Amino acid sequence: MSSWMAIATVATATEPPTQKALAQLLGLEEASVVPLVDRLVKQQLLARVQPKEDRRKRLLVLTEQGSVAFAEVKTQADSLRAQLLADIDPEALAVTEKVLQQLLARLGSI
Repeated sequence: MSSWMAIATVATATEPPTQKALAQLLGLEEASVVPLVDRLVKQQLLARVQPKEDRRKRLLVLTEQGSVAFAEVKTQADSLRAQLLADIDPEALAVTEKVLQQLLARLGSI
């Protein structure tokens, strides 16, 4: 599993996710996310924090280093996306995005 996907998912989540929630967001088993999170914590890109209201939980948050890494990669990805899509008709792109969203929704219901 890509470290980038995990970092981006945590960075863009509306609330800090648990490992279980991160696994669900990535479409993975929780057991396969544990080594990924362990590695990102060791690299000081993610941190596990304990909320005051529930000491049993561990929430995942980006560290300052993780936030910097996310911002740098996102900037590069946005630039590449702009280059790749520059010559594509916006209406055709909108149709393509709609169809892909429909396919993803169907995959989720199978």
